[in-house]
Amino acid sequence: MALLLAWPTYGISIALFLVFVFWPDNKSIDVVLAATVTAMREEVSEELHGVNESTIQKIFARYAIRPPHVSRLAPGGLAIYWGTIRHPLINAGQVFSVRFSYVPLPGSRGFVNVKAAPGVDESVFTGDDLLNLFESLHLVPAVGHQALANDPEPQRITAVSHEPIPKVPDNVTVDTTKPRSDNDIHNMMIRAAGRPDGYLKCPKLRFAELRKFLNKHNVAMESLPRHGGGRFSIEIGEFSYAASATILNPREKDESGIILWAKIDGYASSRTVAVA
Repeated sequence: MALLLAWPTYGISIALFLVFVFWPDNKSIDVVLAATVTAMREEVSEELHGVNESTIQKIFARYAIRPPHVSRLAPGGLAIYWGTIRHPLINAGQVFSVRFSYVPLPGSRGFVNVKAAPGVDESVFTGDDLLNLFESLHLVPAVGHQALANDPEPQRITAVSHEPIPKVPDNVTVDTTKPRSDNDIHNMMIRAAGRPDGYLKCPKLRFAELRKFLNKHNVAMESLPRHGGGRFSIEIGEFSYAASATILNPREKDESGIILWAKIDGYASSRTVAVA
C-alpha cells in the first residue's frame, strides 16, 4: 500500500528528472540548428559559444543521411564534423550540407563555427577558411596548427575521404569508353579499383560530367587544387570506394578528360549480411 501511495510522487519525480536532463540538450540542438538555417540563408558562417560537442554528435545521430566525417587536429582539441543532414523543418525537408567546427573552451562547453548550404555543396566540405578564422579568435592550439601544416595533401582538412592519393604512374591504362549512363561511370571506377595501381585514364569522361554524376547521387567531392581535380567516397554495390579524379588538361578545366583513381576501402553502409 505504501508503494502504491508513493507511486504518483515517484512518477512525477522521474518525469521532472527527464525534463531536467534532456530539455537543455534539446534547447542546445535547437540553437545550433537555428544557426545552421541562418548560415544557409545568409551564406555566411555562424559562430556560437557555450555549446557541447555532444550536441553536434546528437544532431548527426538524429538527422544525418550517413555518419559524419570527423577530423581531430589535436587530442581533446579542435574537431571538424562534416556531413549531409535532412530535417523536416529545414530546407523544405531536403538534404543540406553542414560543417561544424568545434573548439573546447575552459569548462564543459566550447565554441562552434557553423557553415551550411542546401543540397550536397562541395564548398562546405573544405577547411580552407578555418585556419585564419581560428587564428583571429586565438583558438587554434599549436598542435592543431602543426597538424594542418604537416598534412601530406594540400594544406586543407580532408572532408570526404581520408585515403591518401598515390602518385600517378608513368604508364596509365587508357579507357577510351565514352560513358553514356551512370552504370558506365560506375564500371570505370570498378575497373580502376581492380588495377594494381588503381589508375585509369578516361579521356572521354569529362570532369564536368563526373561532377554532375556525383551531385546527382548526393556524393560530395573535395577540391584538390594541387591535383587539378578532387577526391570523394562513393558506394557501388556492396563496396565503398575511395576515389579521385585528376584533370588531364588544366587549360580545358571542367571540359577536360580525367585520370581516375579508385580503391575499395570497405563495405557499403547499405550492405546486407546474410546470417546462416
